[in-house]
Amino acid sequence: MKIFNKTLLIVIMFFSCVGVSATHDADGDHAQRRITQFQLSPALIKDLLRTGPVVRVPVEKLLQGGDDGLEGEYFHMFRTSTPFSETPHVQLFQAYAADKAGVLASDLSTTPYFAHAVNVRDRGRHGHYFGAKSEAQITALMIKRLKGFDTFGDYEPVKVRKVKDSDHYTIIDGHHRAAMALARGDKDVDVVVVGSPTYTGLQRALMSSTWAGNEKILYQPIDAPELGAWTLVRKCTDRFGMMQKFLKEQGLITEDHRVVGPTSYIDFGSDLGWFVKQFTNMGFDAYGLDRDEPANQIACHKTGVPADKIITQELVAGLDEFIREGRTFDCTSCLSVLHHFVRQIRGNEGTSADETLSKLAQVTGRVMFYDMGQDHEKVKGFTPAYIQSWLQEKGRFREVIALGVDTDNVGKYRHAYKRTLFACLK
Repeated sequence: MKIFNKTLLIVIMFFSCVGVSATHDADGDHAQRRITQFQLSPALIKDLLRTGPVVRVPVEKLLQGGDDGLEGEYFHMFRTSTPFSETPHVQLFQAYAADKAGVLASDLSTTPYFAHAVNVRDRGRHGHYFGAKSEAQITALMIKRLKGFDTFGDYEPVKVRKVKDSDHYTIIDGHHRAAMALARGDKDVDVVVVGSPTYTGLQRALMSSTWAGNEKILYQPIDAPELGAWTLVRKCTDRFGMMQKFLKEQGLITEDHRVVGPTSYIDFGSDLGWFVKQFTNMGFDAYGLDRDEPANQIACHKTGVPADKIITQELVAGLDEFIREGRTFDCTSCLSVLHHFVRQIRGNEGTSADETLSKLAQVTGRVMFYDMGQDHEKVKGFTPAYIQSWLQEKGRFREVIALGVDTDNVGKYRHAYKRTLFACLK
């Protein structure tokens, strides 16, 4: 049986080597990429033939994988960050286990699983989904698989691949077997680990962002199962709590943290969009501006910020455009950005920190929340007292109030952060 399984895998992988051109839409997928970028290369095929023993893995440690011999990122950049329990496969079989007659009598073409099958058919290499080409054939395939659940017993171990720097696994083969096991109540799944550990698309995007420097660190919180061992450098919740308290005192939000009247907000240097999302949740018309494309994709497709609320642009260029248009925002934030202009590093676009602060003030309607690297972090001379006077003088703010300091100065970062957050009033 083991020889047969390896032979079958070789045949599958051989046909996976056929490259086909493809054009993707722009909703978070890779636009104008080739299928060949995501197909399994001969070297990877050889790697995947290396298998370990059958082991039991908790269902919550499984992530969605690819289809049709293509890696998951081909279908969506962050597909391999999807918990397996949230996949269309699991949704379908759990619904069937709860109400068999009702599911069979329903319109299966409206289910997420049907949409998944059509997506693989239309964008995969072979133009079908497990042999099903037409919508009627896909529906028939779904019914066949659902009825197979009635006799589901022992099953071939699911083939998975270990995720690097994580205790999770992506599924290589066996989404349906694992889904049926989960739907019948199994808490663990029999798996065979194949090949070498690999990063998910989300992990790669994070490490390729401007500020990460290929490190396993996060500057804003993000909910993703494979990032449990990554270091969250900035909690953000402490600074956001100070902002909420100030906004309540100013009458801009209610006691239950809802915005009073139509109020706009933009975060300059929005990174993964965490602050944009929090202000959106309070009812603000919230935007983010950041030059980093990977971070912006994560903001839209993992943090949950609408794509039309994220602007990919250099800071000064974006500010200049807003000033030309006469556009302002009631609330703005610029968090841990301008010390890079002071230090003259990472390309400050030829604009000084003073000039950039002036531009930030021009697009701020009522209040700007601000922090930056300080003197104890080798931003020479920028003590909290100096920053406060500098903001008032160069930004021409009516009042600058120190709200408190962050609590990110822990562990290896004990000599960093602990930056003062200011509210700058127009």
